[in-house]
Amino acid sequence: IMGLCDGFCSISSASRMVNTWFHTHQGLILGLVTAATGLGGSLFSLIMSRQIEASGWRSGYYVSAILILITAVVLFLVVRHRPSDLGLQPCGSGNHHGKKPKKETNDHWYGYEPKDVYRKPTFYLTVFVVFMVSFCVYAAYQVIVPHLQDCNMNATDAANVQSILLLGLAG
Repeated sequence: IMGLCDGFCSISSASRMVNTWFHTHQGLILGLVTAATGLGGSLFSLIMSRQIEASGWRSGYYVSAILILITAVVLFLVVRHRPSDLGLQPCGSGNHHGKKPKKETNDHWYGYEPKDVYRKPTFYLTVFVVFMVSFCVYAAYQVIVPHLQDCNMNATDAANVQSILLLGLAG
């Protein structure tokens, strides 16, 4: 469940939001959003390892729940589905990098209708591939710290190694 949800909820939703809010420099913005995932994971790993080392795993779960709740509230208050919900245009709307547009329009394509997508075999192949990739990544990701601890590394150092790996992901 985590593999399926994470792949579609974080990766796909981030690219969807970037596509909706930005008409130019989409690759750069998506790269920054993806790098923020590694930076946030690294910071979260450091915070949680210190918290668990100081007060135990139960307080770590409480701190984790509080941080996730704060993030959810901030996202709920700040993020909107489309720029038009706030009376804005997408960033780079009308900017064509010196090329003449084929026709002048402010419309933006928002994707296929779900009923059409469900009929295509590529949809089911995409669901399968995203699930398998996310499942494999999370299967390895979840055992890094326990494996390092099994190799006689203390919990804080193991979490620091995981944090360094997440910084590498950001890079």
